[in-house]
Amino acid sequence: MKERPQTRLINFRSFFIVALSIIAAILFLWLNLFVSPLGFILFAAEIALLLALYIYYAYRRAPKYKQFTFILALVLAVFAGIHFYIRINETLAHEKTMYLINGQADEINYERQTILLTDISLDGESVRGKILLHVDFEEYHDLYSLRVGDYLIFESHLRQNPVLRADNKINARAHRTQIKYHCYELSETVVIVKAQGDLFQRIGEAVKHNLTLAMGSEHGSVAYAMFTGDKSGVSEEMRDAYTVSGMGHVMAVSGLHIGFLTAMLLGFFKLFRLKKLPANLITMAILLLYAFFTGFSPSVIRAVTMAFVMLTAMIFSKRYDTFNAFCGATALILLISPIYLFDVGFLLSISAVFGIILFSRAIKEKLLKIKCPRLLANSTAVSVSAQLGILPVMIMYFGRVQIYSVFLNILLMPLIAVAFMLILSTLLLSFIARPLIVLLRFSGLTMAFIDTAAVSAARLPFASVPTHPAIGVFIMVCYLLYFAASRFFMLPKKKIKTAVSAAALSLCGIMIIGSVFSVSYYKGETYLSPADSFGEVTTFVRHNERNYIIGDFNNYNAMDNTLKKLNIKRVDGVFIFALSPQTAANIARLSKNYPLGKIFAHENADLSGFTTLTQNKLTNFYLFSGAESVVHDVAPVVVGERLIAYELLTEKGGILFCGYRTNYTHIPPEVIDRCFAIRSFMFLNEFPARIFITNMERGFRETGEPAYQFTNAEQGSFIFNFANGNVYALR
Repeated sequence: MKERPQTRLINFRSFFIVALSIIAAILFLWLNLFVSPLGFILFAAEIALLLALYIYYAYRRAPKYKQFTFILALVLAVFAGIHFYIRINETLAHEKTMYLINGQADEINYERQTILLTDISLDGESVRGKILLHVDFEEYHDLYSLRVGDYLIFESHLRQNPVLRADNKINARAHRTQIKYHCYELSETVVIVKAQGDLFQRIGEAVKHNLTLAMGSEHGSVAYAMFTGDKSGVSEEMRDAYTVSGMGHVMAVSGLHIGFLTAMLLGFFKLFRLKKLPANLITMAILLLYAFFTGFSPSVIRAVTMAFVMLTAMIFSKRYDTFNAFCGATALILLISPIYLFDVGFLLSISAVFGIILFSRAIKEKLLKIKCPRLLANSTAVSVSAQLGILPVMIMYFGRVQIYSVFLNILLMPLIAVAFMLILSTLLLSFIARPLIVLLRFSGLTMAFIDTAAVSAARLPFASVPTHPAIGVFIMVCYLLYFAASRFFMLPKKKIKTAVSAAALSLCGIMIIGSVFSVSYYKGETYLSPADSFGEVTTFVRHNERNYIIGDFNNYNAMDNTLKKLNIKRVDGVFIFALSPQTAANIARLSKNYPLGKIFAHENADLSGFTTLTQNKLTNFYLFSGAESVVHDVAPVVVGERLIAYELLTEKGGILFCGYRTNYTHIPPEVIDRCFAIRSFMFLNEFPARIFITNMERGFRETGEPAYQFTNAEQGSFIFNFANGNVYALR
């Protein structure tokens, strides 16, 4: 009698086990921050389990690669855990010390009034990381002569931007950007030392110059972001449009771009009949240089690693295992930087690829069955699966679903591929012969069309629908169930696999539809909600059945998100400190999406954006002078001829609203005495008995703390009900 062959539950994939072990190690040590020593116990248990599995496979004389897998998983899990622990406990410079700072300008943003400094030294000693300098260019006119690559020397205090925040939450953005410090003050003496940037800085500036020269500032900045991932030059309106339309991946260098570049290079080498070995090796070298140029972001590392595995498999004519390569790339990224496990950009990148691996094959087969052309079936399957993959992450982190993203990506993906290859080719030609920049201008038409499509889609009704963040977790569980029933697992009966798959997908669909209708909105009548934006102070206020926006209003996207979370349908008044071109553009956008009442500004304020209002036919602009009441419940606070703050007059008392550049310590004492709450950028160590609603989680230089302080930095978006003093999280 023949012995039945032993069935396997799953194909043995070494990198899947390694990646899973690394992720578990990082999560256990992260858990230890909240539940100690449980995290350490689980971490030790994981190491013991991996060691036991190695001993078991060695005793059973299993194939060497299986034994090696568990030893490798054990070593790398320990390494990742130690690396994670070191990163979150990194020592930073003291905040109370005045340093002589020397740094190289890596990015200059006049719109946001910031300068990013790299190659930092403090008191002559080199330190890791970057400094984000917040500076008033109007106060320091010499800074207008600063160029990327120049060195800036000044004295100042620094504010730490640690990876591990005071509430034990991981600040993944600080780690990804390598911004270790923020700086808000400059010494009177600021020295600019002219210098040339490094090779990649000079290349980046040259690329940006040619793109903006040929395509204009708006389309050129988006094209530059598409090639480098640097969105600093892209306007808030365009960024918002790409996000809402579900096309944000175009401006984040990822597998999409690496795939385009790889296909372009292999096609070029094939045209010249170059053999497989040199063609693939040259392609790998160019991809590595491109990764250097884009700063080795997580998505680039993952995509380049997978491309390397694929190109190597092609050289040796071996089968390319996409899932194993994906797990290997994920493991490599987390070994290099374990904090990326908490970064939304990294999670979006890997979830998109996981979605493609999980769903694309089944979708393509269904499309081919209904006689869909193979090329269209392939592109549709990839677009749909990538959007399905990122869906749970988008819901968990942003609480929204982009309705038109799938259809828009299917329609535009071929054009995006053409635009990438066409712009890259003509960009290279523009450096070879200057007159050929005309070709770059022509290829920029594709970028203009894509930008227009993103903006148009973002303005459609229900382009972005709010959902409950918890639903994202349940959808991820459904995906894991579907994964267990996929071809990667060998369940004994096809009927069981079909039933599990159908149940998982059906449950997923029901939860998505149900989550849209389960969103509840705050119904209070006396509250304020600070816009969750760093470099400005802007607040939404609901009082006397009226809706006001008070503050700098420099970030439309932040305020628009606040209004949508509160289900606000109209804005009765906008009270601004300065009518800059950026603020005027934001007001114009606001008027297109919400019925808008009057716009108020002081007659001595910066009114340089007034032309923008007239161009958009906004005539409801009101200039006031002195300290006259603006409306019956909002009054300006004017010192001399300068607007310092607005005061909201409530039954309980006054609430002060200060701008980013205003200082509430200069406000007359009689005004402070009648105000029970102050909305400002940070606590400035005066009037600690008041309620403070700030952007910063700690006071200025940490010499004192207010009795009550509520901040976006500490708890994300929130509502402060000033009638009863309660604070509610805003989801």
